[in-house]
Amino acid sequence: MRIVKWTLWLTLVAAVLLLAVSNMQPIEVVIDPFALQLDALAPLVMPLSLLVLLSVGVGLFLGVVLEHFRGRHVRRRLRESKREAGALKSENDRMHAAMKKSDHPDSAGLPVRRA
Repeated sequence: MRIVKWTLWLTLVAAVLLLAVSNMQPIEVVIDPFALQLDALAPLVMPLSLLVLLSVGVGLFLGVVLEHFRGRHVRRRLRESKREAGALKSENDRMHAAMKKSDHPDSAGLPVRRA
């Protein structure tokens, strides 16, 4: 299984490298949608492969951040459930210890009919 995993990763890396090497021609990226001619929004000149990789990276980052925020209520409920389970376990242990110390029929090992 490890060989298959490494083979897939190496194939993916090779494909990305081939894409990057074959698309090194410079392109002009314009961020000014309304043609305001502002100096801060001057066109950027960069290789096409860099634009593609930056776009994929920004998309991955936004996906991770949005997924983190989407799942926060599930993680909160899980923490609360673990806290409640710990409290119930400690109460159960305390009750078992108290029952062993008492003169209750269960503590003497006698059979007790439960309803």
